[in-house]
Amino acid sequence: MDKSVAIQGLLNGALNTLATTESYTVKWEGQVSDPASGSYLRAWLMLTTPRAAALGTSASNLVRGTYQVDVVTDLGGWGAAYTIADKIADHFKRSTRLTATDVELTCESVATGPAMRQDAKYVLPVSINFYAYVQI
Repeated sequence: MDKSVAIQGLLNGALNTLATTESYTVKWEGQVSDPASGSYLRAWLMLTTPRAAALGTSASNLVRGTYQVDVVTDLGGWGAAYTIADKIADHFKRSTRLTATDVELTCESVATGPAMRQDAKYVLPVSINFYAYVQI
């Protein structure tokens, strides 16, 4: 399995758990959907180039990255977006650990904003910064 797919699977799984618990709609990459109104989430994964985490050929790779979750709401006001963003930040708070076969991921920090207007929507990005040790 490609390790970036494993990293994205861990993060998407955690977001899906939150979305299911809170009844949020998630617009997943590659899925055909176009919510006309209401709030929804959409996720993006940005990874850095893997680096050796130690010396030797059997050392894990260290991969840093940002998992960005956009909170997309109607233009009626920004309050709902920040309420959802706070729940995302709490769910992925610093030191949150996610593990899978050959991947150990730790959330480092969460930052919200800046918000922007996109067509008839208000978009508030929530950036979850993390590092992952990946067995090669």
